[in-house]
Amino acid sequence: MSEHVAIVGGGAIGLLVAAHLASGGVRVTVLCRTEEQVQAIRTSGIVVERLGNGRPLAAAVEAASFNACEREGVRTPWAILCVKAADVAAILQAWPPGLGSEAVVALQNGLSAARELLQVLGPARALAGVTRLGANRVGPARVREGGHGDTLIGPLDPQGTERAVRMAELLAAAGLEARMLPDARAALWWKAAINTAINPLTAVLGIANGELLMRTEWHWLMRAALVEAVDAALVDGVTLEAASLWNDVLDTLRRTGANRSSMLVDVEAGRPTELDAITGEILAAADRRGLRAHANHALYHLVRARTETRDPR
Repeated sequence: MSEHVAIVGGGAIGLLVAAHLASGGVRVTVLCRTEEQVQAIRTSGIVVERLGNGRPLAAAVEAASFNACEREGVRTPWAILCVKAADVAAILQAWPPGLGSEAVVALQNGLSAARELLQVLGPARALAGVTRLGANRVGPARVREGGHGDTLIGPLDPQGTERAVRMAELLAAAGLEARMLPDARAALWWKAAINTAINPLTAVLGIANGELLMRTEWHWLMRAALVEAVDAALVDGVTLEAASLWNDVLDTLRRTGANRSSMLVDVEAGRPTELDAITGEILAAADRRGLRAHANHALYHLVRARTETRDPR
């Protein structure tokens, strides 16, 4: 099959993944929201500022507006959906038939996007992924690494298994720490549990991931939110281990110490966050199991309070 991947969304992770794939020899088309970003990428390619002041990675990629991609004849066998979780439903309503004809990977934080993708594209084409890559966009075609981490790709139904294997192989061949999982649901819950322990607090406190690692006075709340997520995951038949997950939380904070979480960046920019797709989904699942998720409830409303006041601290 042809190695042509569409990256839908020109945010930090979308640009980072696009640059790595292109530098690995994959033909990449980034589908952007604005014409300004399209022109910036066409002019300069994507530039990735490396951790530790290493030499920047420059990658030449194609770019087009998502709204115009069908008119411009953009057709790809593979697509990776890198927009925010809150934007997934609207994007899927306008999804062109020739985009991701083999498979589409939902690479959002939270639990809602994969469910929406499965409903629209069906069990064979809908894949889901989670990543611990850290990045911050510093320009329309420029992104700064915030930390290294693995990327897991899996099917939402056994019909998508072979496609998930191929997608993971493409990412791994491009130098990313990527591997395939037989069932994406466990990975989605694993990432949601980690995210709910990290992202809301970084958004409330206004700190980078690495600082949260040092702020041990908050670790009790992070642990409590994590345990509640583990209990809530059982509603989907997913069994997670809290002690192992806590080690993954600490490892994520170390790997992405320089990174400012997407929730913090969105709060500071006055944009909608992925709070509902992460902590909100955990609260809903806990409610279905008749559980009281006090820690996640507190984190949810602390972030809501900050977004409503738009006051940094």
